[in-house]
Amino acid sequence: MACALPMPRWAKERQSCGRLTGGPIWELDSPVWRHLILGMASRHKFIRYDGRGTGLSQRDAVDISMDRWVSDLECIVDSLSLERFILLGVSQGGAISIEYAACHPDRVSHLIIHGAYARGFRHRENPDKQRQFVELNRALVREGWGSEHDAYRQWFTSQFIPEGTAEQSRWFNDLERVSATLEMMERFVIELSEINVTDFLPKVKAPTLVTH
Repeated sequence: MACALPMPRWAKERQSCGRLTGGPIWELDSPVWRHLILGMASRHKFIRYDGRGTGLSQRDAVDISMDRWVSDLECIVDSLSLERFILLGVSQGGAISIEYAACHPDRVSHLIIHGAYARGFRHRENPDKQRQFVELNRALVREGWGSEHDAYRQWFTSQFIPEGTAEQSRWFNDLERVSATLEMMERFVIELSEINVTDFLPKVKAPTLVTH
């Protein structure tokens, strides 16, 4: 049976329900992710994990980098003895999935990339504008991340679900608050802006579906 592994995002918690593997049930009540999780788990063994620095994984004194994220996925696949599986990457998890699939073509049967990118902000056109955008995000994190007020976090929520309902936005705002510390989130903003896996794209051999 194929296994689907959604990749780590900064806002997430582990799940456990039926054929899902993980910890506390958090996103199973989510108006954003519930349908996706239960839909995939109904036909596949569905495996998730909290990326380093987020959720139930260690949050302090951890190294976050592209190399570490890919290495973490390699360790999880090896520890679960997954010989061949479907790989799903959401948001920055898409870049991690692309690099993994390119380096391990024997392991990935199919690749699904959703709402993702191959280049972080610092590797896109108009470098000065992109640098300013990254600094704006860092400032918003420092000012309001972890507070009880949703206004600052709503900025990030609107980037992920710009057409989300009021219920979805409230849930996503709260998920951000509990999933990562202020200090870790600012480090994520910096590291994610440096992502660049364009050299790996032509090396991906698995059939790939890209959605936005």
